[in-house]
Amino acid sequence: NDAHNRYGLTQQDEMDNEHKEITLSHLIEFGNTQITTTGYYIEFERDWFKVDKINGDGIDKVIECANGGACNSFATQADAIAVLNGTAASEIKIKHNNRAYESKGVQTKLNHLTTIGNTEHQIEVGARYHEDSEDRSQPTETWQQNADGSLVYQSTGAPDTRYTSAKAWSAYIADDIAFGQWVVSPGVRVEDYKIEREGSADKVADEQVTLLGLGATYQLNEQTALFAGLHEGHSPAPNDGSSDPEEALNFETGVRFNGQDYQGEATVFVSDYKNLLGRCTASGAAGDCDIGDTENGGEVTIKGLELMLNTQRDLGKGYTLPLGLTYTYTDAKFETTFSDGGGVWRDVEKGDKLPSLSDHQLQLRAGLEKEKWGLDLNVNYFSDTCATAACNVNEEIDAYTVIDLSSRYQLTNATKLYANVDNLLDSEDVVARAPKNGARAQKPLSFMLGVSHNF
Repeated sequence: NDAHNRYGLTQQDEMDNEHKEITLSHLIEFGNTQITTTGYYIEFERDWFKVDKINGDGIDKVIECANGGACNSFATQADAIAVLNGTAASEIKIKHNNRAYESKGVQTKLNHLTTIGNTEHQIEVGARYHEDSEDRSQPTETWQQNADGSLVYQSTGAPDTRYTSAKAWSAYIADDIAFGQWVVSPGVRVEDYKIEREGSADKVADEQVTLLGLGATYQLNEQTALFAGLHEGHSPAPNDGSSDPEEALNFETGVRFNGQDYQGEATVFVSDYKNLLGRCTASGAAGDCDIGDTENGGEVTIKGLELMLNTQRDLGKGYTLPLGLTYTYTDAKFETTFSDGGGVWRDVEKGDKLPSLSDHQLQLRAGLEKEKWGLDLNVNYFSDTCATAACNVNEEIDAYTVIDLSSRYQLTNATKLYANVDNLLDSEDVVARAPKNGARAQKPLSFMLGVSHNF
């Protein structure tokens, strides 16, 4: 239950990452037409070597027992605590969560401005071909923890291997149609994708989907506009046949103000999900599930209100003070009752709140700028929430605040220096309680220095 507890049995835990990326873009302009083409190639490799099981139990079960809940392989709560503290012998399984990812593709879009009768059209047509893959090899090592807390290597099991690949074509067309005080923006997108898995079991997901969207803006006067939009959403189902694709209908409406000294926006939003998808990961999920598993969460309604206000004050002598405030209220609830057997979602009752999503979020930004340099202070507040829909004991997440500081200096037209401080006050608030891995605190006070250069 203490996010800062560290146990001797995790002394072998280590994560190694390697990332490579290249992107090439090409631009053609002629008259009122612009064509932009981008090709990309990305490699990312990760080996997260971490404790997977203790005496045959998953981490979530051990933590549950140590916190006074149900015990499986341990006779008592004290036994579980002793193992975690390194004063009792136990068998430790440490897994290489080893993955190699590859993504590549090419996309192009055409933008064309034209006038037809009394209407102006900003037409955008785009297409993309994309391939990606995940190569998974996960051997598990067996270690013995002795009663003095020392770990002794025993053996390495055969790896669990899996190769998953995907190919996708997508195309879209959208048009911003302006006439009088109106701008109407219809659009359509077509997706055609195929996902294949080789390894423990060969699975295939093959889907074609067409998504529609419509937006509209009405300019009341030079400063104020009303807007609304209705858009379909889709997330692919996994290729193991365990879940259905996620579908959503998203609606928003609001008012936007753009004055000389202030800019503001108020938005009401509603998202109606069908077959909400949840995924089991090594860093999250509700309980006893295998990494990569997905489960449908049934119907979910997310609705709320977002308010935004920005201003920039002139302090004289070249100094400016940008200020910003954003508040978001979210009401996200399940519309169905179900149980996935303790996996991604666990037990859900109709009316339960969506896990790990705060009802109230507040962001404050204050800066100081002059010519080539700038300084920004960001304060983010999150109200209390829960790690699971049932919100059992030790699954509550209290309200917390994150404060970050960032600075930048424009050395030349192409080169910029930056320095960031994350978690400025070194707060130790719990920000997550994924039952699969216990309580987790904020990222500790950290510094980052860097340079960016545009060629």
